[in-house]
Amino acid sequence: MTTDYPESQPHTTPWDDIRQPDADYNVRRVYSNALIPTFWGKDVHGNCLLITELEGDHQKAFLNANLNIQGIDVDLRQRSRKQEQTLVLTLTSHSNLDLFYALCKPLTRNLRDVSNSRTALTIALNQLKRWQRFLAGKRPRLLSPWEVRGLFAELHFLKLLYTHLLNHDEALSAWIGPKGGNQDFVFGNTAAEIKTISNQGPNLFNIASENQLESPAEKLYLTANRIIESSELSSAISLNEMVTRIESDLTGSSVRDEYQTKLAEAGYVELPYYDNPSMQIAEIRVYEITDEFPRIIRSQIPDGIQNVKYQLQIESLEPFICPLETIWNVNRCN
Repeated sequence: MTTDYPESQPHTTPWDDIRQPDADYNVRRVYSNALIPTFWGKDVHGNCLLITELEGDHQKAFLNANLNIQGIDVDLRQRSRKQEQTLVLTLTSHSNLDLFYALCKPLTRNLRDVSNSRTALTIALNQLKRWQRFLAGKRPRLLSPWEVRGLFAELHFLKLLYTHLLNHDEALSAWIGPKGGNQDFVFGNTAAEIKTISNQGPNLFNIASENQLESPAEKLYLTANRIIESSELSSAISLNEMVTRIESDLTGSSVRDEYQTKLAEAGYVELPYYDNPSMQIAEIRVYEITDEFPRIIRSQIPDGIQNVKYQLQIESLEPFICPLETIWNVNRCN
């Protein structure tokens, strides 16, 4: 017997009331009207499953995907009838149940209106590759509200970069923040560090290290993005929407692949959690980092001091403001 499972039940998961079977597995259908049957399930060991039934032979495509996802077993099984297979995702560590559910929800939504098994498998494999990158990263967890705003601002600058100066591939290569670069972007003779300010927060920048405002690049800029969070603003969008808009701009599978890799390295994977808040960048201020700019830098502190963190008061930085266009114009002239 299968029934739909309501998506919004606080502090519950679809597996909570599925009984552990004595053999095979017990299931509950995710959407009763979906053309590609997908089920929440539980196996004889009590493991939580997501199961999708497919028509046809998809073994080659599955093997080519070469999936190896930390904490999740992915298997393509032959069903009893010929030319029918089942894609089975098994959570191997129950402590990650909430995260597994958060990952599965967008996948089930993406499969809901698909009518072709080959298309369904392609969607599932692409989503699973994103999970693989995310779970292999340094921090497979939800981003904090501060990190969400920071990633939103970096993506906004990425979009500006490929709109005004670089091609898609060059812009993605310039985005080095997710890989642990001292600045978020380095391109040509320029480095840029992206900061955010809440519309209701203090006028302060947090500087994360003595290396953040020092660069071998000829030009270094600090951008201050004042972010408003409001669902009432027609132009405000969520982090998920920002990610999707940029992906739709990018051309070529290798470029999109690089984009998804950078997102995973930044700690992001598509989750309903990132549907809120809706954000809008209300103002961008750009500061040119010169020798007179107030900062603590590696080249000027005694040996033995490290992991320096400090704050900059925005009002003190007025003499260093320059137009955003300066960044594009400096690079066009070289």
